Amino acid sequence: MSQVLIVARDPAVRDQLKDVARQAGVTVDLLEDFDPAFAAIEREPPVLVFAENPPSDDVMEQLRKTLKVHAPVTPLLLYLPERNSALALKRMTEGAYDCLSSPVTPGDFLAAAKRSVSRLGRRLLTSRQVRPAVWWRRPAVVAAFSVLMVAGFLVLGVLRFWSPPFQIFKLASDHPVAVGGDEDTLWVADWSQQNLTRVAVRGDYLSIVQVNRFEDFQPVASALAPYYAYTASADGRLRRHRLDDALSSVALVPSPGPSPSGLAWDGAALWSCDSYTGKIYEHDARLGVKNIFDGPAAKPVGLAWVDDTLWVADGEHNTLWRLNRTGVDWEKKGPFAPLVFAHNRNFQLSGFTVWKGSVWIVSEAGGVLIKERLPKVK
Repeated sequence: MSQVLIVARDPAVRDQLKDVARQAGVTVDLLEDFDPAFAAIEREPPVLVFAENPPSDDVMEQLRKTLKVHAPVTPLLLYLPERNSALALKRMTEGAYDCLSSPVTPGDFLAAAKRSVSRLGRRLLTSRQVRPAVWWRRPAVVAAFSVLMVAGFLVLGVLRFWSPPFQIFKLASDHPVAVGGDEDTLWVADWSQQNLTRVAVRGDYLSIVQVNRFEDFQPVASALAPYYAYTASADGRLRRHRLDDALSSVALVPSPGPSPSGLAWDGAALWSCDSYTGKIYEHDARLGVKNIFDGPAAKPVGLAWVDDTLWVADGEHNTLWRLNRTGVDWEKKGPFAPLVFAHNRNFQLSGFTVWKGSVWIVSEAGGVLIKERLPKVK
């Protein structure tokens, strides 16, 4: 079997996907339906399956099970005839690594294919090989080439020096409003799609690890603790969840304010903030209110504890505040303006956390996740 198995019932789609893969330099096998694809995967698993969107959820489930049992290290890419975020997210929760919508370019396909297989420790080989050089016998050409290489390295060095100190990742979420982090992944809350999406950061791209959708509430904030996850919802509730596959809710209480907008775990207790009252709340073990503090943000939209320091995000002014507790009071420093907002004025500070020493921001406008250095405070 070739490296990539393409499955498409529509002949036009099948030809399109074949041309895209071959232009990318990848060898492919073509199948016209899913039943023979199941047998082919069981007989000889390919490196990658690139399939047209299955005609039903039952076919998608059978495809997922076939890959899980007979090809556990073979990722699945799906082709969608048009951009559909809800369907793409649904299919990714059902087992697809990624969904590509029309028009798919060879570059799009190759990038997604290499990401998907490398995540599982495999390689996707292309037919493009470097030709042996013959110019090395000409000293003048060698000298000119050397000069160009040196100039290129200098230009790259200048560009690296002047490159903005932040990184922007496009999210699959349409309305991301909060971000939190555990030991290995970031959790992004989308109130519109009613889900929490766990993503792993792989250099310059994100890899979806798990998506949890909630039928009965819209998450607007999340925080991770050693044994539980916590969410705040748009209907003014706080929930404690067991860290199982379904994130089963084990506790539910009203939030202290009408518009909860941020959660953080300090190592011993849960903290929350409210964008309407502007207050910051420290909670007890039963999620009741232990202490209430006046926050510095006009519209707090996120909290993060770093050692003994509490960071507060202000969604009205796109700024951050640093708070240090001094007895019953707080020492406040700020505001600090993340540099990304000076370069991208359409973005907004919708949610915030500090993870692995960096600031992570979600902007509902644009649907992006932003990484930036933590401000240095004297």
